[in-house]
Amino acid sequence: MYRNKQLSPLAKLRLVLGSAVALVLIGTLGFGMLEDMGPLEALYMTIITISTVGFSEVRPLHGAGRIFVMFLIRKRRWDGLVYSFNSRANCYRRTTS
Repeated sequence: MYRNKQLSPLAKLRLVLGSAVALVLIGTLGFGMLEDMGPLEALYMTIITISTVGFSEVRPLHGAGRIFVMFLIRKRRWDGLVYSFNSRANCYRRTTS
């Protein structure tokens, strides 16, 4: 059975920050392994990808690297959509209770 358990604001902040850190780590490791980049290059590629800044790549990407970029962008967008939906649903529950 589903229980409507509310997270504290601190727990929500930890969840959001943990998700962001995990995404950066996954992105950095992914670029490092797929594109044979050093840690700084891989971190740079991850940050410009998930922030959608759109600077040019450190070097041209192979097919696997391009697919990985699509995954990172999709993952970031999905996390934002889920967080936004949850926040709105919680506001709606509070106003109707």
